[in-house]
Amino acid sequence: MRDNFIIHGLPEQQNESYQSTEHLVKTFLKTNLKMDDNLVQQIDLARAHRLGQPREGAPRCRPIVAKLLDPRHKAVIMRRGKELKGTKLALSDQFPPEIMKRRKLLHPALAEARTAGKRARLSIDKLYIDGRLYRNSKVTYWLSGGDEAATRE
Repeated sequence: MRDNFIIHGLPEQQNESYQSTEHLVKTFLKTNLKMDDNLVQQIDLARAHRLGQPREGAPRCRPIVAKLLDPRHKAVIMRRGKELKGTKLALSDQFPPEIMKRRKLLHPALAEARTAGKRARLSIDKLYIDGRLYRNSKVTYWLSGGDEAATRE
């Protein structure tokens, strides 16, 4: 999963194949991330596919997971994510389910800090608020390997 990234918000075509999804990812890199044609041609995708099953009449399009053959290209792509600011498109890392659970626990504190005007960011499964690691006994106990049930009220 470390070589994967997820693209959210790209419109879905009816009966989309793996080849057309790969082409869509390459087009996204050129047009939306404003990457140079030569660089986009160097980026080799091992696979690109939509997440989940298609749903009839679904208002949202399914995200695309793209797996890169060269992990160095992922850093270049993720840095270009700032080009998407103000659009309905987004880039994200793909994390294992365990880390996704941890991130989900930290999201309320992240939102609260941002509404309070603080600088907050998630780095993998850690939350930093104004440059300091966030600590909350109910959340950090489980994050450090404690029992999940002990954190529930």
